[in-house]
Amino acid sequence: MHSCRENRSFLSAGIVLVSLAVWSGALSRPAGAVEAGAVSTSRSTPPAAPCEAVAVDVTGAAPDEKALICRAAQRSVEFFRRCKLKSSGRIRIEVVAGALDVCGVDVFGSYDASTETVRIVNLKRCTAMAGEVAEYRAPPVEQFYGSIVAHEAAHYVFRKLTRDHSYSHATHEYVAYAAQIDSMPPAVRKNFLKSISRPLPSDLSHFVDIVLMLAPARFGAMAYDHFSAPGNGCRMLRGLVAGTIEFPSIDEVD
Repeated sequence: MHSCRENRSFLSAGIVLVSLAVWSGALSRPAGAVEAGAVSTSRSTPPAAPCEAVAVDVTGAAPDEKALICRAAQRSVEFFRRCKLKSSGRIRIEVVAGALDVCGVDVFGSYDASTETVRIVNLKRCTAMAGEVAEYRAPPVEQFYGSIVAHEAAHYVFRKLTRDHSYSHATHEYVAYAAQIDSMPPAVRKNFLKSISRPLPSDLSHFVDIVLMLAPARFGAMAYDHFSAPGNGCRMLRGLVAGTIEFPSIDEVD
């Protein structure tokens, strides 16, 4: 029997932020597998509208939302291209009019690897949800909304690139958060990072699943700090894709 969280990554307003290994290992399941009640969202979506500058198809978005989504997805794809990494296929992004529920958690966005689909709430709901979390109130809502798109699009690209590897939840979220915060304009990024108290990571010992689940915003800020430090960045991405870098497990961190 499969857990409803298998094959999914999601970004929530609560304390739980889970990224699940999808391409190999015990949690994998066949592409297209569906579990009743796993995700609450409308399935009667209109035809997809393609973005002009990036291989992304968007459904359910208002014109202003689609423009934000396309720009943000392009920034996420370029995050990888700067390191000469590129995945195949088109990213499907569905905008959900009401609540987006994954396993009983009210989320901003999710990526389901079994269907290779990103789902995000609309801008109005994002505004209301972000107002409940101090860290998420720091950026202007349009910039935060775009960063959610960048986060989930990064899951698509990274999982395509690492389908032959079985990585921890924290590893996937390290990359997605780095892409998310990188996508923010410099001034917005600076204010967002200032709103989060955290130690400066000098190694990978902070990036384990328990830290991710207990303090997702803090984990994300530390991920960007570490990724953007001199000598990391592309070295980290390429090493993860090649399988030469591995994050620690909780058992290895004392």
